[in-house]
Amino acid sequence: TELQLTIGAIDFQSPGSLRYDYRIIKEGESPWISLGSQPSFSVSSLSPGTYRIEVKVSSATNDWPAQVKALNLLVAPPFWLRPWFLCMIAVLVLVLIYALVQWRTRLARRKEMINTQIEKLKANEYKAQFELAQISQYFSSSLAGKKTEDEVLWDVAKNLIGHMNYEDCIIYSWNKEKTAMVQKAAFGPKGAPEIISADAFMVSSGQGIVGHVMQTKKPLLVNDTRKDSRYRVDDDFRLSEVAVPILHNGELLGVIDSENSKPHYYSERDIQILSTIATLIGNKLDQLQSEQMLEAKQQELAGINEQLVEARLSALQAQMNPHFIFNALNSIKRMILDGDNEKASRYLSKFALMIRMTLEHSKEVFVTLDENIQYLKAYLDMEKLRFEDSFTYSIYADDEVDTAETVLPSMMIQPIVENAIWHGLMQSATEKKLRIAFTQVENRLACTVEDNGIGIHRSEKLKETQRPLHRSIGLENLQKRIRIMNEKYKTDCSLEITDLKIAGINGSGTRVVLQMNMINI
Repeated sequence: TELQLTIGAIDFQSPGSLRYDYRIIKEGESPWISLGSQPSFSVSSLSPGTYRIEVKVSSATNDWPAQVKALNLLVAPPFWLRPWFLCMIAVLVLVLIYALVQWRTRLARRKEMINTQIEKLKANEYKAQFELAQISQYFSSSLAGKKTEDEVLWDVAKNLIGHMNYEDCIIYSWNKEKTAMVQKAAFGPKGAPEIISADAFMVSSGQGIVGHVMQTKKPLLVNDTRKDSRYRVDDDFRLSEVAVPILHNGELLGVIDSENSKPHYYSERDIQILSTIATLIGNKLDQLQSEQMLEAKQQELAGINEQLVEARLSALQAQMNPHFIFNALNSIKRMILDGDNEKASRYLSKFALMIRMTLEHSKEVFVTLDENIQYLKAYLDMEKLRFEDSFTYSIYADDEVDTAETVLPSMMIQPIVENAIWHGLMQSATEKKLRIAFTQVENRLACTVEDNGIGIHRSEKLKETQRPLHRSIGLENLQKRIRIMNEKYKTDCSLEITDLKIAGINGSGTRVVLQMNMINI
């Protein structure tokens, strides 16, 4: 704002000699500002406050003393600097700050609420995933040893559904005729086999909530059973119910049904969890059925294999008996033709003993070592008589071997001894010796038959150049029996034949070692 001031003064004698000055005083003294002979001046840009404006009129010739006049000036501040306006602005600012704070608070609360809801949803999702993972872990571990449907259903009811804070849960399965569902396992008031068997509850298709699920093969959630006419009372009236089918490849195997005394107790999450349990139960029941069928087939096959093995063993033993009889009768015939009736008589007596022992041993799969040794002695005595004591033999059993308690397959050693005599000793021109030893090495029995004959290598060469006098089917028969005994009785039996001369051992001959696991009666 600009203020224009004009100083009025009269000097009749020399009006042209008037001189003007002014000054503006606010605080303290201020110098005079000369205007010369110009009586007007302007004042502007004064800050708000109280001012004293003094003007002075003097004569240039000092004909009279200077005259000073004063004017008080109050410069009011603009309205935006006045207290009422500042107070109003302050109040407005406070209101705006308060509104901003409230807006930010509401925004933060809304954001926090959204985050809380998101976290809650995430927590529920994680919880659901964790629960489903726990359910899967339960089915892969806890049910591993369960072999029957009842074991599976009761374990699920007690150890899985029992931890879900349900008041009551029943697992239904088909009856034998598959005409209705019966309660098979439960958690809650019927959570014991004797209770559920004493108070059985049968449901037909379309009957009640469970019957509806049987009919539709779809889950059903009833929030208030008072408003649903399909509800049937079992042991107590409850206000909410959920039921899910147990399916496998579209086939209905059972129903899981849970009830609660509070209305609106169950949610879609319960359906999801129970459906997962039902699916895993369906898979487990199908697995059990497959395992039972496989086990039945395996038992049937094992029975057939056992019968087949028994038949093969009997056939091999029957094959050995005619072989031995044929050789013995030929010897008796030769003695009679040679006129050696006394020798033939003694041989015939020993032969009768051998026939009786052979028949007895042929009926058994295993005989004691004592019986085997007696059988071998009877056979060797017959052969010595036939060959006019042309060889000697010894039978040795280690002290560690209990000959009365240790058993081994019947008629396994005799074919080895027979081959040692006929194809080893009888072809040799030197002193003929046969040694039989039974020893124990750790938990295995070893039978060693060693002769000082011509050796198996040379014997095989002779078979190629001339027709053998003795047809040996014993060792071939023995190899077959070893395979069968290993398959059926797990004897881990092995046969090792060594030509002593080729092996670099002093002298000539053949060593046969038959080893098997120790078997005690």
